[in-house]
Amino acid sequence: MILDSEEIGIYVDQATLYSYIHSHNQCSGWATDPKGLRDVLNHYSSYFIYYTPTSQENGVKKLAYTIDKYGVPPSCLIYGCQHWVVVRGVFTDVQPTTASSYTIYGFFVNDPWYGSDTLGENKYIDIDTWKDDYFTGCSWCGASGTTFISVVDPEPLQVVKIEYPQIMARKPNIISESEARMHAEKYLRSFKSQEIFRKHFKEAFDHIETAIVGSPMLVKRTDREKSAYYIIPLQRDEMTSGAMIIDAYSGQYKEASYVKKPIKYIQKLQEKRAIELFRKKLPHLIVKKADIKEKFLKPIRITPRDVKIVTMERVWEPSIQTQNPYYPMWKAAGIVKDMKKPATLGYVDFKGRVFDKIVKSRIKGGGGLK
Repeated sequence: MILDSEEIGIYVDQATLYSYIHSHNQCSGWATDPKGLRDVLNHYSSYFIYYTPTSQENGVKKLAYTIDKYGVPPSCLIYGCQHWVVVRGVFTDVQPTTASSYTIYGFFVNDPWYGSDTLGENKYIDIDTWKDDYFTGCSWCGASGTTFISVVDPEPLQVVKIEYPQIMARKPNIISESEARMHAEKYLRSFKSQEIFRKHFKEAFDHIETAIVGSPMLVKRTDREKSAYYIIPLQRDEMTSGAMIIDAYSGQYKEASYVKKPIKYIQKLQEKRAIELFRKKLPHLIVKKADIKEKFLKPIRITPRDVKIVTMERVWEPSIQTQNPYYPMWKAAGIVKDMKKPATLGYVDFKGRVFDKIVKSRIKGGGGLK
């Protein structure tokens, strides 16, 4: 994506890039490590370094500077270095390279793991969400402490003050769907009025202008206590041209994603469909139940007749099953045979794949399940 960008304009097939990166990685346990990515970019283009500050703010500044100074999209690691994304734009009040201080509002990001007909590939992320959810850092090659890793231009970091917008206060409980929808409508009006969004989402903007805010869909984070968000689709009839994510405890904007051509989306996140997909897999699932006499866990194959599904709720955290917050999983809870209380039975994703647990990626700088 970087080599094929407008500023560089070189196409290299994926197999060639993959082979070169792997022969230049510095550390094991990585699909693509910072050195491997830097080396392949410099082999076909030039003037890239890997940047590993211990300060998250310096990492943010460097991304903004590279984009504004050279127009070349840098890349950085997200979700504790599980995954690489391309940062193709920055939204600030003034140009970062010409001011002694500036306010940064967010980044425009492309995620190469998802295709152009998928929400999540092309998005604008609020700076607070970028810092809290995405650009979280990790250690690399045995280094101690957390570093915030990107592949950027080689110029020294400029001395500049950076400001962040004030965020909305959290409420003790999840806000209502109607309140979430009200916030989404306000944010959508703001997007339509600002030229920078027309520039970065120009292929989708005709569809966005005629879309309406759909019904909010609640998703709970499984890796954070009292953390949840609403996915709010932008609809025209049954087709979705984009979606917005807002914090479910404050109504604060988190991010938005758009597709070039409208897609069928909300149907994939409906509860009825999730239950049907989960039940289809039940004859193949095995649960372990304690045998009182033998005092060990005995594996039992279950059938749809053995199971009463009590709740289905959308959940998400970055994992090998899904690294895309627009495509959460459903957590099925229910009662099997003579169980006294409901328990988690498993998870089903939007493709109908069923999992017994959520698993973090064991390889850094890669992706998840396709």
